[in-house]
Amino acid sequence: MSHCWNWIGAKNKMGYGIRYDRWEQKNILAHRFYYVSLVGPLKGGELVCHKCNNPGCVNPDHLYAGTQKDNMQDLYKRLHKQRHAERMREIRQSY
Repeated sequence: MSHCWNWIGAKNKMGYGIRYDRWEQKNILAHRFYYVSLVGPLKGGELVCHKCNNPGCVNPDHLYAGTQKDNMQDLYKRLHKQRHAERMREIRQSY
């Protein structure tokens, strides 16, 4: 996977980039803006999710359209892999 493109503008409390959309006349999430601009429109109910787990990333190669359920399943898989890796480190260190 290529490197993250970290948003250097304003960010919200969760670390997601935000930008002002003059057409909508409100702040929008930067990764959503990049995805829609560079990849295409979202279907109803879709979110823009991160493959890289970096909320400040706007690299379209790191983003995918999915539902909230898809996003939660991805999070669960990542946490499961992380816990497994931690357990394996603990086991190796105990020898």
